[in-house]
Amino acid sequence: MPQGENAWVFCSEDCIADSVKAYHDFEKKLLEKYPKEKRKEMHPTAISGAVMEPNQFLDMAAFKKLEKMPTKLQMIATIARLLNQVPTKLAVSIKQVPTKLAYGVKALADGDDNKDAIVSDIFPKPAAAAAE
Repeated sequence: MPQGENAWVFCSEDCIADSVKAYHDFEKKLLEKYPKEKRKEMHPTAISGAVMEPNQFLDMAAFKKLEKMPTKLQMIATIARLLNQVPTKLAVSIKQVPTKLAYGVKALADGDDNKDAIVSDIFPKPAAAAAE
């Protein structure tokens, strides 16, 4: 059970990271009056933990990780962006097959001085394919 002075922070799930950042800013302001050499070893406030859901207790390390937690809107945007990448990459890949084939045929036609020759005259079949 916590002893001494206690502080409680209640926030909605949309502003958890902002609340943790505000706490860290508050703690930094408390440390400003002390010399820089002593700031790293001093802890003006002590966090005993946090509770996210009933029966889910978080220690100090888990509490500090909450500062980097994205908001619900940021998560939705990330998921939407990732879902959008799949069909986009698939469409680009499908489009590249005929495009590369067309480039190859055009390069072959441009590189051939004899317009009467066919592809098999310029590039004969490999020996393994010819044996079949």
